[in-house]
Amino acid sequence: MRIQLSSSAKCLNFVSSLVAALSFGGAAQAAVAPPLGTTSTYAITASTYTNSNTPPATIVTGTAGQPAVCYTTPPTTPPLVIVGLPPVVPCPPSVGSDQAIALVTLNSQACISLGAGAVTLNSVVVPGNPPGTFPPGCYSSGGSMDVTVSTTVTLNGPGIYVFRPGGALTTGADSRVIMAAGGCAADVYWAPGAAVTLGANAGPSPVATFVGNILDAAGISIGHFSNVQGRLLGFGGTVISDASTITVPTCAPFVVPPATNPTLAKSFNPTTINTGGTSTLTVTLGNANAAVATLTGPLVDTLPTGVVIANTPNANTTCGGAGALVATAAASSVTLPAGRTIPANGNCTLTVDVTSAVVGSYVNTLPVGALVTSNGNNLAPASATLTVVAPGVLPTLAKAFSPISINVNGTSTLTVTLGNPNAAVATLTAPLVDTLPGGVVVANTPNANTTCGGAGAVVAVAAASSVTLPAGRTIPANGTCTLTVDVTSAVVGVYVNTLPIGALVTSNGNNPTAANATLTVIAPLILPSLAKAFNASSIIAGGTSTLTVTLGNANATVATLTAALVDTLPTGVVIANVTNVSTTCGGVGAPIAVVGGTSVTLPAGRSIPANGNCTLSVEVTSALVGSYINTLPVGALMTSNGNNPAPANATLTVVAVALGFNPNPAPTLSEWAMILLVGLLAIAGFAAIKKQEN
Repeated sequence: MRIQLSSSAKCLNFVSSLVAALSFGGAAQAAVAPPLGTTSTYAITASTYTNSNTPPATIVTGTAGQPAVCYTTPPTTPPLVIVGLPPVVPCPPSVGSDQAIALVTLNSQACISLGAGAVTLNSVVVPGNPPGTFPPGCYSSGGSMDVTVSTTVTLNGPGIYVFRPGGALTTGADSRVIMAAGGCAADVYWAPGAAVTLGANAGPSPVATFVGNILDAAGISIGHFSNVQGRLLGFGGTVISDASTITVPTCAPFVVPPATNPTLAKSFNPTTINTGGTSTLTVTLGNANAAVATLTGPLVDTLPTGVVIANTPNANTTCGGAGALVATAAASSVTLPAGRTIPANGNCTLTVDVTSAVVGSYVNTLPVGALVTSNGNNLAPASATLTVVAPGVLPTLAKAFSPISINVNGTSTLTVTLGNPNAAVATLTAPLVDTLPGGVVVANTPNANTTCGGAGAVVAVAAASSVTLPAGRTIPANGTCTLTVDVTSAVVGVYVNTLPIGALVTSNGNNPTAANATLTVIAPLILPSLAKAFNASSIIAGGTSTLTVTLGNANATVATLTAALVDTLPTGVVIANVTNVSTTCGGVGAPIAVVGGTSVTLPAGRSIPANGNCTLSVEVTSALVGSYINTLPVGALMTSNGNNPAPANATLTVVAVALGFNPNPAPTLSEWAMILLVGLLAIAGFAAIKKQEN
């Protein structure tokens, strides 16, 4: 018999394969092998068994010394079966009941769903495996399961395999369902919801192969020349073979290893609190088995006397399953309900905040057997200790950077201050490790130091990301000590350095609060500049000149004046009667220039644009002849981007007579001609008068 898929069936298979490949995202669900009972002695059980072939005959090999095939209704013609003697016998009554019991086991166990509809097994992708490769586990579908013509499905590794299609099970011609990596065909079980049709072998060589035990009362049909390593348990239905080979596997069935008992662990964080303070109790449930562990009874953690659930319990769990945690404020216990689960080969946690109003040391214990699961109970107790002390006696931590802002690759000194408010010295019982934020490292010259007592060198290596004060160092009674180290950064940013709660572990307890400090790393700034000029640079006494001060800013950020810029004029120079004071600088605040005054002021708050400049100008005068140098010194311009690193100078010259405008200049040639003409006219006139007199 040869099976051909229609184009519509191929399209349906493609869609279902795509859905299966895309939608299946879970890990395999552990499978359970059913008890086969008396059915295990047969290769075939059927109400009616039929061989549709002509020679060569179907070859059926069952359990050694046992009949290979049993039936309810005798065949009308003797089946052509080559096996031991007797090859075919009536089925005992126990076969039907044993098959029904096996199906109950297969159909009642939890499976991973491969999809709601039809599924093409050779296209399914189980995480971590190639398409069509399945690790041991239980797999189900809402519709049929099929294997495409001339493709292969691989069952990979030893373990139990269960496939439970909601509809038919169909394999194409020359398709193969095979075992690999040491698996056994006897450990594979198929329990379809409709008939089974296994594809034929298209050629003379045995290509079509199928492994596993098929339990199906709806009918099982085996293709021509196909090869089955397993059992065809079709009691209640018809089994048809066609020159096929059916062989009961002889490999040893897979034995599920005994479950490893679950584990419990617990801790408090912080381990020491003030009276009335809170600590988080964490209970960790572990499961080293390949199967999920389900709590079959509630896990109840009864707190020691004096410790209760905090007013805000903050109860939470990462364990699977359903059922709300029971953790009531002021109660003396917390409960994880039955039905919650611990993942396979993993763990989960239960957390709750607790408190105490009474000084003391409290041991919280979960005894042997407190954790009751489907994989057994915990074989060892789990304990944790919470220490409650009077307020004000726990050690403290504080930290600071100096300076708090540096240029890229600059250095800042990190200071960690350890405080001890007790009358007894506090000895570090564990190293204090301050891990620097990413991007900040110990400077090339660490300058690491400590004022804390005891012995043990501070560990601070150039370019390292942490500094360590070793265990054994001490904090003086009712006092403090420090740990210092120089740090640097090559990356612009804002870095928060934190020492968390419990980082300082001492003989007097641990720090109950965190310590933080922030270091800001900025790109190096280009300092602002100053320039000035007089226009005109030379005036007559009493004349005026415009003094212009130019403020420059070569940075990408605006520079804001953090102090007034005051330009004090040189002695002998004052503000003119008409000041004409003005500025092009941003911000608010009027420039100050008083008639007859000796200075001009640009107030704080004014700003210089990014990558630009602005000006301050005023009219000045002088009544005294002389040369006057006007200077703005280094640091006169104070801004958010720094101060001017160089002075600015300009010179004003005051003269008695304006250059180019001398009131008694020497006559020019044309002027001499006019003078001569006037003189000649005067002489002529004078001569005429004399002549008249004579």
